[in-house]
Amino acid sequence: GVSIGGRSGRATRIQVAGVDITDETVGTTTANLSNESIQEFQVSRSTLDASTDLTSSGAVNIITRSGGNTIHGAGFGFFRDSRFAADTRLDKTLPTTEKPAFDRQLVGGHLGGPIIKNKLFWHVDYERNNQDGQQFTSVPAFPQFTGNFGVPLDEDLFGARLDWNVKSNVHTFYRFNHNDNLGVTGFGGLNLSAFGNQNNTNSHVAGVDFSTSRWTHSLRFSYLNFDN
Repeated sequence: GVSIGGRSGRATRIQVAGVDITDETVGTTTANLSNESIQEFQVSRSTLDASTDLTSSGAVNIITRSGGNTIHGAGFGFFRDSRFAADTRLDKTLPTTEKPAFDRQLVGGHLGGPIIKNKLFWHVDYERNNQDGQQFTSVPAFPQFTGNFGVPLDEDLFGARLDWNVKSNVHTFYRFNHNDNLGVTGFGGLNLSAFGNQNNTNSHVAGVDFSTSRWTHSLRFSYLNFDN
């Protein structure tokens, strides 16, 4: 969820390529996006334009990358490990407060280019997050449940876009997004009700933008399947 104006974030509208990807049941978003897929974004708190769906707090509008006449791309890789983190335990003699293990590998990138110069373009992006962490619980009444427990997280983000300049005043595009993640959550401190939460989202967006001497028109069609 994206909090705007100090609110919980469940009422914020998230729009990608002109269509809404907000979870209509509980709020927040149905899918995450890789930074590599974003061309630009806008955060609006008031005086929303006509293309923004109903919201009581604000909206985030995202425009995704498209290809161009030359091949362009970028890649990245990040690694984090608990061996490089400070040991902040207050009492290092207690086995139940052993420094928890943690590691995260985050890799991804994007690539785009032409199919037909000045007319047809392609773009793809991908991101992978693999995280192995631990959650600490403290249950004085049941000391056998006090300790560090694994909370793994795995997530894949993939997107592909095709753009076609039909004429000088007509542009069409199609974009596909996939996001799946599996993480353990629901416990920590005195809470021991751990569970695995899995999300799988596929979305399709097709759009046409065209202009006349006095008007500019945008048409969007989308299909989104969110499985939790």
